[in-house]
Amino acid sequence: MNKIFPFIFFYLLMGVGIYAQNFLNGELAGTIGVSSTPTNWAQVPFNDPLSQADVATGATSDVTGSTGPIAGNICVNPYSGTTVVTGLHMSIGTSVWHEGMQQSVAGFTIGNTYRISFWQTVTKQSNATDNTGSWAVYRDGVLIAVSAPTTSTLPVGSTSRVWEKRYMTFTATAATHLIKFLPMDDDANIVSPDGVRMGIDSVELDPFSPLPIELIAFDAQYKDHQVELSWSTATEINNDYFTIERSSDAIHFEEIARIVGAGNSNAVVHYSDVDQDPLSGTSFYRLKQTDYDGLFQYSEMTSVTISEEEAVLVYPNPILKNNTITVQGNYDAHDLFELLDEMGTVVKSSLNSNSTMDLIGIPTGIYFLRIRSNEELTIKRIVIY
Repeated sequence: MNKIFPFIFFYLLMGVGIYAQNFLNGELAGTIGVSSTPTNWAQVPFNDPLSQADVATGATSDVTGSTGPIAGNICVNPYSGTTVVTGLHMSIGTSVWHEGMQQSVAGFTIGNTYRISFWQTVTKQSNATDNTGSWAVYRDGVLIAVSAPTTSTLPVGSTSRVWEKRYMTFTATAATHLIKFLPMDDDANIVSPDGVRMGIDSVELDPFSPLPIELIAFDAQYKDHQVELSWSTATEINNDYFTIERSSDAIHFEEIARIVGAGNSNAVVHYSDVDQDPLSGTSFYRLKQTDYDGLFQYSEMTSVTISEEEAVLVYPNPILKNNTITVQGNYDAHDLFELLDEMGTVVKSSLNSNSTMDLIGIPTGIYFLRIRSNEELTIKRIVIY
């Protein structure tokens, strides 16, 4: 008895039950109130590594219904039942609110795939009026996915929100997992009133056979100032299309391309596309595969890191005497282009009015194009012949 008591006490202390292969109280039934959770659910604490909240009171989600907890402000019509959970992702001054919920689930078979589904909406409140947001879902400390954003232009206090269903899958790596849900603004600005209050309802978890596509590989390679993306499938059934998504932080993704799928195939199919305007620094890429019924799943992420220097393309190079050279990169009209000879002497300079520099009157030889952008400095070797 002494051996198992600490284990039981640990989960009682967390306020999170352990349930078999599904969430208990997925309908999120509870008593409407500020800083409250439905039965069998717990808050994601402010000192959790995934929480951005800086104090305990900034990590308290609310059980919400059509009449409150604050009528005309924090209220929403539930998707089903009489209550939902709503949570803030917002900052005011140095204070950050990041209000999520969590539950521990047991009974997983290691290596099997499971699907989480839920309904989401943007609920808003008087000082958090962003129209668009998502829910980030984690298996223990590992991100499963950030749901596709939902947008609502309805005013604060409206109880006529439109609910949208979201799906995501993960592979069990243990018999028990702590599943966490945290609201996420769709952009980097969470400063009030641009923060977001999100609603979530009807959360379900079930064993899942992945959408009928077997992805062999997904790869991204930086080459010739662009990112080449390639992937292959072994089989496809009802595969409508792929969406290539890119992110600078592995959280907020944008669609950069859409590729038609093979539909139905029992043979290996190869796909490729090119990101012709990649970000400098590290970019994260993922595939979103959508079938004919609208169900979708995400691939694992892959990343590419491009230095500031690599992100600059100068052409043509070598260049014929008295012609014009073009610079492609993230530069504006206030940046200074300087052409230096091999002794380091500036022989020509100009502001970047149109990302070009004419080389009229410059003798043949080896030069260096120096680009000053704020505090950044990029140098490219130029050959004039």
